[in-house]
Amino acid sequence: MIDQLGSITLEATYKYTENGETKTLTTADTFDYLSADTPYYLGTGLYQDADGVWRYYIDGDFAEDYSGIVDFDDKQFVVANGVLCQDASGLTPIDNEWFYVVNGKLAVDYNGTVEYNGGTFKVVGGMVKEQIK
Repeated sequence: MIDQLGSITLEATYKYTENGETKTLTTADTFDYLSADTPYYLGTGLYQDADGVWRYYIDGDFAEDYSGIVDFDDKQFVVANGVLCQDASGLTPIDNEWFYVVNGKLAVDYNGTVEYNGGTFKVVGGMVKEQIK
């Protein structure tokens, strides 16, 4: 929810010449402003709040129930309960699939094997394809 703290009105006066006659046009616009600690995100995506935490917003509202993969800055990141999992590394389950994650970012460039919970898994493009042993 967006909390309005106040507003400011800016006035501008323009002088111009039309058909040899000097004319004056005055216009004013009022803009709302928000407090520094109020999120002002109107779109959908990851935004860093004043406390330094990256949160996922949908249409300007904090998506505290969202867990999954989010596209941001041409990369894919893991979000749990609306918060970016910056410390998540290793194999991570998301929506019944397993992914290889490094510092919260889906490791789409990784192709190889990963040891996890006593098993070895084949990873292609950051996604677990099969358990090898």
